[in-house]
Amino acid sequence: KVVTIEGLSPDGSHPAQQAWVDHQVPQCGYCQPGMLMCVAGAMKAGHHGSEILPDVKNLCVCGTYGRMKTAVTAL
Repeated sequence: KVVTIEGLSPDGSHPAQQAWVDHQVPQCGYCQPGMLMCVAGAMKAGHHGSEILPDVKNLCVCGTYGRMKTAVTAL
């Protein structure tokens, strides 16, 4: 079974999606689905906060890493 970013929650209420909104992570949106899916996978594996950061290896051309790190450590 393949889960996409849209499949995390029907209304955008998955904690990772909500953290992205709360911390205004996206800029262009190109890398965001991959980053969010990495974070969701790490959360499913039982990782929380800064434990998630090593699992996110996606490149972001806009440089939203600071906001992404803030959002992830809040989880």
